[in-house]
Amino acid sequence: MPPPDCLPLRELDRATVRQVRQHERDWHAYDFHLGRSELRLPVAKRLIDLGCIIAPEELIITCGAQEALSLALRAVCRPGDCIPVESPI
Repeated sequence: MPPPDCLPLRELDRATVRQVRQHERDWHAYDFHLGRSELRLPVAKRLIDLGCIIAPEELIITCGAQEALSLALRAVCRPGDCIPVESPI
């Protein structure tokens, strides 16, 4: 995690409050298995602008970094594979 003073916290707080108000009923519900299409579409457009041709249906929006890492590893590794990791120390 970056240090809090490196983040635009005030803007993030406002954006979070705005989203909660706009999507009040959905805020406490589980998302679709690929993530919300309202987010996948602009992410796909941004990737296309950067030269990566991808359809929104090919993206998966996860609920956090741990879920993303788990899905990525399961996509390229088999049970029992040896995977080097950075030392936590």
